[in-house]
Amino acid sequence: MTFPVKGLSFLGGGESVTNKTPHLHIILSDSDEDGNCLVVSLTTWREDDNGKPFRGQDKSCILDAGDHPFIKHRSWIYYAKARSLPCNEIYNRIMDKTFERQAALKDDVLLLIQEGARKSKFLPGEMRRFFNFFSSQ
Repeated sequence: MTFPVKGLSFLGGGESVTNKTPHLHIILSDSDEDGNCLVVSLTTWREDDNGKPFRGQDKSCILDAGDHPFIKHRSWIYYAKARSLPCNEIYNRIMDKTFERQAALKDDVLLLIQEGARKSKFLPGEMRRFFNFFSSQ
């Protein structure tokens, strides 16, 4: 298997402010012509005591426990923090154990996250170019 693979997930690249738990990161695209891919992270869905979602959470893609082995409770894709990373850097960090490789996403979950990226008003504009690299060419 070559790295990285669209749908691959890994831990690393940032921790939660509240509990220092590494965030799950997901590769959403094949590599572009420069060898970069689109990476998004997942964070916990929060609600106040009345069940109202906290302000600023992106509802474009919400995942639940069981959608991926790492996910233990309702979570959302943090499209505002999406970034372009060199594929070889992800590979190197997985190989040197800086990033901890996790299970690949099921195809239907990957498609759900990609569709959320298309819908999200929070995804940075420069990241939208990766839509061309969502499906195999």
